[in-house]
Amino acid sequence: MDDAAGAAAGAVARLPADPSDRAFCLSVLVQVQLAQFEQTGQLLDLERAVETQRRAVACFPADEPDRAVPAADLAMILVRRYEMAGGAAALGEAQAVIAEAVALTAEGSFERHVALAVQAMIRSREYERTGVFELLMAAEEEAEEVIAALPAGHFMHQFALSAMGLIGLRRYERTGKQATLDRAITVLRQAVETSDRRHYLRPGWLSMLGICVGRRFERTGDAADLDDAIDLMREGATLDLQDEDRPALRYLAAELGFLTRHFPPGPANHQLIGPAASCAAATVGIADHDWIHFACHAGPLDSDDGTVNRGFVLWDGDLTITDLAAQPERRGGMAFLSACQTAAGSDEHPDEALHLAAAMQFIGYSHVVATMWSIKDDAAPLAAEAFYTMLSQEGHDTTSALRTAIIGLREETDPTNPFIWAPYAHYGY
Repeated sequence: MDDAAGAAAGAVARLPADPSDRAFCLSVLVQVQLAQFEQTGQLLDLERAVETQRRAVACFPADEPDRAVPAADLAMILVRRYEMAGGAAALGEAQAVIAEAVALTAEGSFERHVALAVQAMIRSREYERTGVFELLMAAEEEAEEVIAALPAGHFMHQFALSAMGLIGLRRYERTGKQATLDRAITVLRQAVETSDRRHYLRPGWLSMLGICVGRRFERTGDAADLDDAIDLMREGATLDLQDEDRPALRYLAAELGFLTRHFPPGPANHQLIGPAASCAAATVGIADHDWIHFACHAGPLDSDDGTVNRGFVLWDGDLTITDLAAQPERRGGMAFLSACQTAAGSDEHPDEALHLAAAMQFIGYSHVVATMWSIKDDAAPLAAEAFYTMLSQEGHDTTSALRTAIIGLREETDPTNPFIWAPYAHYGY
C-alpha cells in the first residue's frame, strides 16, 4: 500500500504544469490514500486525502468551471471526515466547498448533477445537526433532480437515492407520514439493488434500509418487516469487503481513471462498469471492439460437473473459456487482461495451454497482455498506465511497451520482489 502511495506521489512530482493533467494525477493519489484509509481506519490517512484533494481543486482558478468536479470530490471527503471525527467546522467547510462547485456548473449538466447530489447529502447532515426543516426540503428537491436526470446504476444516481432515503427517514421522524417512510424504503432498495456488493458505501445503505423497515414494523406490526429489518441490519453489519476468495478491488477506480484518460468514452470507446458489466454485455463488447481491457477478478472456477474452468468474474456471473470459444473469429486487435492468473493453466492439465490468454488468441486477438499468477491490486493500475503511455509513443509496439512498463513498475514498487512486477506477459505475433 505504501509502495503504491509513494509511486503515485512520485508521479505527481513529475507531472508537467498543465492544470488538468496535474489535477488528474492528484485525484489518482487521493484514491490511493482513501483506499489506505479504508484499510487502516486512521484519521491521518483521511487527512492526507483531504489535503491532496485541496491541491487538485487549487489547480484551477476560482472561476474556472473545471474546478467544480474536484471541488465536489473534496466536499464528499470532508463529509467523511465529519462523520468520523465530528465538528461543525468540517461540515461548514463541506457546505462552502459544495456551494462553490454548484455555482460553477451549467444548468442541466452532468457536473451540476454530481454537485447537487453531494449538496443534498450535506444539507441532510446539517439538518441532523441543527434541526432546520428548510434544509431537508432543499435537499429533497436536489436529490429528486439528480434521480430524474441520471441513469439507474450510475454511482451518482445510487448516491442520490441513498440521500433521498436518509431525507425520507428524517422527514418521517418529523411528520409521522407513512407514505414518506415507504418512499424512503423504495429508494434505498433501489440504491442497494443496483450497487456492487463490494462498494464501500453499501453496508451503510443496507443498515439505513434496515432502520427504515424496522420503523415501519414499529408502526404496522407486520412480522415480515421485522424479519426483513433484521436480515438487512445483519448484512450491513457483517458485509466483509475483504472476502477471503475474492477481495475487493480497491484500486479499480484508479485503473479506470487511467483508461478514461487514454480512451475517453465516446462512440468508439465504451466502458462497462458495475451492473453494466454483465456477461451478455461483455460478449457483445468483445464482438464489436478490436481493443479490449478487462479489469476484474479472474481465475479457476468450479464447474457443475466437477471440472475446473477458467474465466472472468463479472457482475452477473462468470465469462468462461468455454463462453469465449463460442465467440466469432476476428483478425487482429489487442486484449489487456488485468486480472489474476489470466495466463495460468490448470493444475489438472499442466501440459495443456488452456488459459484465458490462449482463449483470446483463439478467437483472433493478435496481441494479448496477461498475467502468469495473481497480481497485486495496487500495482495493476500502475502497470496499465505505463503500458498504454508507452504504446502511445512513437517507436513502441505491444512487446516493447510492455517491457518498458514492467521495468518502470519494478523500479516504482519493489525491485527485489518479482511477484509484483514480473507476472505480466505478452502473447502474440
